[in-house]
Amino acid sequence: MRTNRKHAAFAVVAPAAGLLLGSCATFPIQSGPFQLSGFSLAGAIAAPPTIQPDPAAGGKGDPQPLLAAMTTLPGRKLLPVQERLLAGAEHFLGKSELVYGGRTYTYDCTGTILAIYAYAGIDLLSRFNHYSGNGVQRLYKIMSRHDLLTKTDFPQPGDIVFWDNTYDANGDGLWDDPLTHAGMVVGVTPSGEISYIHENYAKGIVIEKMNLIHPSIYTEAEGGATILINSPMRMRGQPPGPDWLSGQLFRVFGKGYLLAG
Repeated sequence: MRTNRKHAAFAVVAPAAGLLLGSCATFPIQSGPFQLSGFSLAGAIAAPPTIQPDPAAGGKGDPQPLLAAMTTLPGRKLLPVQERLLAGAEHFLGKSELVYGGRTYTYDCTGTILAIYAYAGIDLLSRFNHYSGNGVQRLYKIMSRHDLLTKTDFPQPGDIVFWDNTYDANGDGLWDDPLTHAGMVVGVTPSGEISYIHENYAKGIVIEKMNLIHPSIYTEAEGGATILINSPMRMRGQPPGPDWLSGQLFRVFGKGYLLAG
């Protein structure tokens, strides 16, 4: 069960003045002050020419080196389709465009998920015309239609993450904007540290952090270093509200990989 209790070892740091945070908004933003390091793009996989699982990543051996250390909890075994999703996440991480199988996806949060899922052989875009709304809302409706929505502090790699109120989407000045941003889980630790890939308008396609056990904590001071616990998510210049971190604005996960045929 999720709790907002603050651990004594954590120090909450207020956002810098004028900080502009990650969102699926259609206007430019700049990143917060933290950027994950220690990841290498070496060994990234070239996309196959058609929308089909990449046989080089298909369910055998370890996930790609970039994500191998952050995939899943002890005792959990990844499905082959989850390994392909991790390979897709590595392929598109840091890319400046989303092209796969002859199709170009919009360079936003929804397009990032669609491209990664297509890499794993799941064509979510073909289902979009059955639903209305923006891209995030359509992804959510697909998950809901197939009873794939779930809430947990310990998601699975490949789970789609949905957030609310990351910006004032309808422009009414109120805190009433559901389903404004989405990403995909690439890893989770026993302490509840969730790593997710998403499109950040300042940094592009990056991996950032969320912790649903400590959703209201921004950073942790540890051994003289500052450790990011929940990445900023609410955009600067938006109507004020109570929340601004990824853990606070989290809505639900969607197990879209279970749609794999």
